[in-house]
Amino acid sequence: MTEFQTWLDSQTVTVSDTLMSWLNRVWPLSLFVQQQLKAHPDWLDWLQQQLDQPLPPEQQLQRLLADEGDEKAVMKLLRDWRNRYQMLVILKDFNGVLDPEALTAELTRLAETAVNETLIWIEKQFLEKHGTPALCPYSDQPQRLCVVAMGKFGATELNLSSDIDLMFAFPTEGEASGGLSHSEYFIKQSRKLVQLLDTQTADGFVYRVDIRLRPWGQSGPVAANFNFMRNYYREQGRDWERYALIKARVVAGDEQASVQLMQVFNEFVYRRYVDFQALTALRSMKAMIAMEVRKQGRDNNIKLGSGGIREVEFIVQAVQMIRGGQDLNLQQPNIWRICQVIRDNQYLPEEVVDELRRDYDLLRRVEHALQAWQDKQTQLLPDDDSGWRRLTEVLGLTGIDETKQLIQQCRQRISDHFDRFIAADEVTEGQEYQPWIEAWQRQDLSLIPDAGLQAEIQAYINSDPVSRMQTESRERLDALFPLLLKELSAFNQPMVVWQRVQKFLDAILRRSVYMLLLREHPHALRQLLKLMSLSSWVAEILRDKPYLLDELTDQEALYSLPSLRQLNDELRAHLLRWPEDDLEQQMEVLRQFRHGRMLRAAACELTDALPLMKISDYLAHTAEAVVGQSVWTTWRQLTAKYGRPMKTREEPCNPDFIVVGYGKLGGLELNYESDLDLVYIHNAHGQLETEGPKVIDNSLFFVRLGQKLTHTLSALTSSGTLYEVDLRLRPSGGKGPLVSSLTAFEKYQLQDAWTWEHQALVRARCIAGDEELKAAFEAVRHKVLCIPRDAEKLRNEVVDMRQKMSAHLSSRAKGKDDTKVFHLKQDPGGIVDIEFMVQYGVLARACLLPELTRWTDNVRLIESLEQAGFFTKEQARQLLDAYLAYRAQGHYCMLQQKSSLLETPEDLERFNEHRLAVRTIWTTVMETGEQQPG
Repeated sequence: MTEFQTWLDSQTVTVSDTLMSWLNRVWPLSLFVQQQLKAHPDWLDWLQQQLDQPLPPEQQLQRLLADEGDEKAVMKLLRDWRNRYQMLVILKDFNGVLDPEALTAELTRLAETAVNETLIWIEKQFLEKHGTPALCPYSDQPQRLCVVAMGKFGATELNLSSDIDLMFAFPTEGEASGGLSHSEYFIKQSRKLVQLLDTQTADGFVYRVDIRLRPWGQSGPVAANFNFMRNYYREQGRDWERYALIKARVVAGDEQASVQLMQVFNEFVYRRYVDFQALTALRSMKAMIAMEVRKQGRDNNIKLGSGGIREVEFIVQAVQMIRGGQDLNLQQPNIWRICQVIRDNQYLPEEVVDELRRDYDLLRRVEHALQAWQDKQTQLLPDDDSGWRRLTEVLGLTGIDETKQLIQQCRQRISDHFDRFIAADEVTEGQEYQPWIEAWQRQDLSLIPDAGLQAEIQAYINSDPVSRMQTESRERLDALFPLLLKELSAFNQPMVVWQRVQKFLDAILRRSVYMLLLREHPHALRQLLKLMSLSSWVAEILRDKPYLLDELTDQEALYSLPSLRQLNDELRAHLLRWPEDDLEQQMEVLRQFRHGRMLRAAACELTDALPLMKISDYLAHTAEAVVGQSVWTTWRQLTAKYGRPMKTREEPCNPDFIVVGYGKLGGLELNYESDLDLVYIHNAHGQLETEGPKVIDNSLFFVRLGQKLTHTLSALTSSGTLYEVDLRLRPSGGKGPLVSSLTAFEKYQLQDAWTWEHQALVRARCIAGDEELKAAFEAVRHKVLCIPRDAEKLRNEVVDMRQKMSAHLSSRAKGKDDTKVFHLKQDPGGIVDIEFMVQYGVLARACLLPELTRWTDNVRLIESLEQAGFFTKEQARQLLDAYLAYRAQGHYCMLQQKSSLLETPEDLERFNEHRLAVRTIWTTVMETGEQQPG
């Protein structure tokens, strides 16, 4: 007796022989089916009815929702409906009723039904509460929301446990009869649709909904009019958005208006000419995905890994993007239908298309088998025998080894096709490496001129860790070594470089994929040795985070630093590769992104590719991008649980939360290891609550948002930390609330803040969050800094604070003779003296010259204070020269892992002139009072 029959005997339900056979097969292969039937044994009757007299899912859901007005009841009906049909589809799939194409079409049909019928139900509620939108210009009917399916949903290719990617649009701006603007009306509708489908309840969810593919991502409007969409894609559209929109399809809402919307998309996606440039964009996207797979060690991912589902999609979509502007038959989203068009028109050889399709079908079957076990979106091959046995059974094979071999061969064929069609030419060794390869094969190290280095390398090759390497890893090391030795021999001090490289090799001995990467990209190996030779800090970070090697494969990108907008675009594209609710993975991506951009900045600085100011700007912009995305990631996590906090009784927050950067971040002067001084501010009504499902006070919501954001930024993961976060500059310091309302922040600054807190506010800058609240914060900052102050009292307070700092942090305070040492930051004549003079100048003069509050960085503030007459021209020049020299030396010390305390006579002599000049200006401005502020 089977496990299912044993359970069935305890029930009062009888089933047909066919259903008994189906369930006997599926029961041990799907924990999800087991759980659903054990929770709802009466659903056996429903399954039997669907086998005898099937009722289309559209009709079933229409009947269920027709007269139901209660939202909670609707959510339960939707989830039960989804889970019943999910079971039915698994039964059909595992019993051979549906091939992969038919299965994905059936799953897509269910999603379309859920979205369409839920939207219709929402529209009825909105009609009663908010009235009717204005007429649509493309019909004589009131405007409706257009729900755009993206990704596999748009392509009619959903898998068993897919997220659904949606965008929302409406024809034109206007006003509904109830008074709401169309933007407000349709954004509310969109949010309600996401809530009803996505919210996790005791009954599960209908679909996980991802709306990050919309224009401007999480910071963009949830729903936008057609003109907004058209302008965005014409002016701002990215290559990866072209790729994404290939699969766009309107699945619910206004059918006539949707024709116009699809024209907007197609104008952006398809070119009128044969567009071979599309290959470059697809190569870049594939390289980014491959980089992430390597970083996560997830080559067992049958979607994203080498030879996976995504590579087949890239090949097909490359043909679409290249030729779709001329062949309208290619302007459709479904991969199976596109394959037929490609085959019929011989855009690829018939045998290639046939092989790709067979292998794609196999991987989709594997994907469905993996996901059916627990109804989870996974594409990872099993890591235990029980998982492989289930997969073997679903595929109808005889043993685990046969299954593994079949999948491996399938992926190898796909990878080969991808390399031939899309992948850039691999860089292979030329004649320059041949002598080294031949010498290495003879175990001959005589080409290395340094006998001591020869001995070191020979000892390393004979060491225990290398001797114990597995065969494949050792082969990869042997393939890499001739190239390594050739490049090493070009350095003036090869021993120093070798000692750093050796530590790096130790770190990757068990991760030989990185050896393979360097072997296949000799230019990356060259950059690795170059940067290691220039900086012990770079050598250490590459040793600790070898996934950063990917950054070295693109030399053009390595030595050019993108703008803040480009950084935001890049990070958004990286995050879109992973499920929105997978916070752990999102945190890894954030860390890897930050560390990669930090390495690029170091490469530019070490090779003098960019000046110090540009480097610091870039490091600050990287932090802004990371913090900005972290805000939206944590906002999504909390609102999924608690709903949005309410700004007023009618209007929810979106998000009415900002992050203010102080110190080096606010002043655009970050270095490679700076902490982030942050203050969190919200603008919600203090006496209101969140909208649910779990209701909490607004104030508690924002405290938890601040806590979760801090955790996201500072938690230690396998990829390290993002930043150390210091929140002590918030009102009342460590004793104050973690997140202040803007009203409370303003009151504190005007009534209770100390002078040093106003000094800190000089360098405060909003770096992330709500645009409207950003502007409001800037107005408060401007107001506080422009308060008229007694110059003498202010000067005494600033000097007093500087003396207190010096008493604890200067070289003299630590028992050193400050005539024989010099700390760049803390000692008299150093960076802090310059910063305090600048802050004093702004606080003293801003009431007369409000434009002084415009900048937060010391360089432009010094220039502004010179223009205001606070510093003389000569003083400003001396301060700028000293400040930039100190910061450059600070960066140098960090990259060489040296202290900022200068002790050698050469260093002291080099900075003595700067130190004396700063100290002289300090005496004039801050101590004698000879130079008055106004």
